[in-house]
Amino acid sequence: MVPEILLALAGRSAAGERVIELPLIADWPNRPRQMVDHAIGKPSRTRLRVAGCEPALDATRVDLFPETGRSHQVRVHLQAIGHPILGDELYAPPEVFAPAPRLFLHAAFLGFITPSTAAIVGKLFGIRYLATLFGLTLLSHQIGGFLGAYVGGLVISRFGDFGWMWYADMALAAAAAIINLPIREAPVARALAPA
Repeated sequence: MVPEILLALAGRSAAGERVIELPLIADWPNRPRQMVDHAIGKPSRTRLRVAGCEPALDATRVDLFPETGRSHQVRVHLQAIGHPILGDELYAPPEVFAPAPRLFLHAAFLGFITPSTAAIVGKLFGIRYLATLFGLTLLSHQIGGFLGAYVGGLVISRFGDFGWMWYADMALAAAAAIINLPIREAPVARALAPA
């Protein structure tokens, strides 16, 4: 499971949320561009939430949640609804492309996650807290790495050898596996995304 949340600055848009469902296909004569094609395009779906306004740029900040993974999906979707992304040289008209020094499309959340744990956290607390969960995971790994290096330094200073640490590591790994054996996570039904 690879969740993805994108942030973009696009043309002015009304507040709220919406779902964009437009079939996309490669625009072969104009590669790498993609285009909407209702006859033979592949289904694609992006949820959009207006996050704020950027008056200095005459733009709207939006959160994008692509639910399918077509090439250039969010760029084509925003262009198709009349709100191209600032700085998009492929899909924005010159008046939208020119004022921006670069493409204003950024990943806010990307990654591989453990589906069962992430599904449970998402179900209990909402996906809003996944970043906090991953931040705590990263912090605990950093603390563990520091403590491991520190203790290893103490051991090598005191005993001149830490060959026995390999056995301690194996024992800790076995203990962690044994502690996790009784955990039985029930499959979590995938909730439909709100429209």
